[in-house]
Amino acid sequence: MTTTTTKTGRRRRFASDEAHAWARNLRLGNPHAKSLLRAIALYSNDEGSCIAGIGTLAEDTDLSPDTVRKRLAFLEEIGAIIRLPRFLDDKGRANTEGRGKRTTDDIRMQLDADVDLIEARARGDLPADDDDAAEGCDPADEGVVSPRHQQGLNEVSSDVQPSVRTRLALGQPSDSSEGLISEPEPEPSPQPPSGGSVSQAEPDGWKDFEADWAEPIVRHQLAMNEWVALSDADRLLARQAARGYVAWRKGQKKPPNVLSAHLFLRDRGAWPGFAARAPDAPARAAESDLPWIVEGSAEDRVIRWLYRRTNVAQPLIRAGDGGKRGYRARKPIGADLLAMAEHVDQRAWRLQTSDEAGEATPQRVWLWGFYPQGSAEYAAWQRRFRDWTGAGLPNERDDAGRQGIRMPRPWPPRVDGTWAAGGADDEQGLADEGGRG
Repeated sequence: MTTTTTKTGRRRRFASDEAHAWARNLRLGNPHAKSLLRAIALYSNDEGSCIAGIGTLAEDTDLSPDTVRKRLAFLEEIGAIIRLPRFLDDKGRANTEGRGKRTTDDIRMQLDADVDLIEARARGDLPADDDDAAEGCDPADEGVVSPRHQQGLNEVSSDVQPSVRTRLALGQPSDSSEGLISEPEPEPSPQPPSGGSVSQAEPDGWKDFEADWAEPIVRHQLAMNEWVALSDADRLLARQAARGYVAWRKGQKKPPNVLSAHLFLRDRGAWPGFAARAPDAPARAAESDLPWIVEGSAEDRVIRWLYRRTNVAQPLIRAGDGGKRGYRARKPIGADLLAMAEHVDQRAWRLQTSDEAGEATPQRVWLWGFYPQGSAEYAAWQRRFRDWTGAGLPNERDDAGRQGIRMPRPWPPRVDGTWAAGGADDEQGLADEGGRG
């Protein structure tokens, strides 16, 4: 994000075009949430990351700090953003490991997430979680408080339970609005209304994940919905990450509150770090044996692009030997990874203006190919991304509603850095390479 200074001394901001277009095109049915998401886009960098306090966002949107908090919780629940807690240690250095005092969160816009799924959650078309009944709130009741209402409470009817009548709507202030940290309020925010009955069938591997999580899963149905969307390989990684999360939490002098399982499953970028902490994880290579990646180099651009595509946390830049700023790679850099350098600066789509009803309407035109889930190309790319980053690519939908991924070429590069042209031989060769360590 680039800034300039006006004559009045006030900074003028230039946001990421992609983030702002993405936020503008989302249909949330919630004006305050939409306004807040567009404000977040104004502060986001080219990776969709925004570090802006509650007060700043409240001032930009003309909303109260309390309303901003509740809309942030709503945006996170529907999968439009994730929030990564940040802390300042005693030397004033920011970190995400819990050292020091809590400060403003890192708000990550989920630019590669499934837009249809986000909008469905916002509309309430997906099943609500099992906690509605525990909270005394039945989504089928006419008097239930809905996140679609922007100010005040719904009209109270005589058949509404007392606990529902006194519950706050999203636009109503809570007891405290102090602080500028963007973490959720202690009280849970209302969930999107139910759009149908909840399926009781448990997906494959769910019991194993519950055992690895080792804590009661409160929002059970929300977590199960996230689990269903994962591929088999991602489920294995999520289970290993859950074991690592449990081990990390037990190792803290003052263990933090348990993270909600559905948020853990949604934030795939955190999985590789926790998976490495699992008791059964392979031994990690000594840091001195890993290559030093110089900031701005071809390796740096490729690694950041890969982590951004898979929602893995970006490496922290620091000073190295000889004054070269950079970071240690998490694993050795292969020729196949470097081959991606020619594509990392390419855009996957462009905006094309068409004239409809006398008005210029920008339309998104895809430049990269779409490879549906279940295809050989899809499987080859997923294997290669898991080898590079430890995480698979999140699915997206094409215009026909199919789940899949978009990539610049049908097949990933071979281990030696050359590009596969396709065909049975290449397909088998890439499948063999996918099993390498």
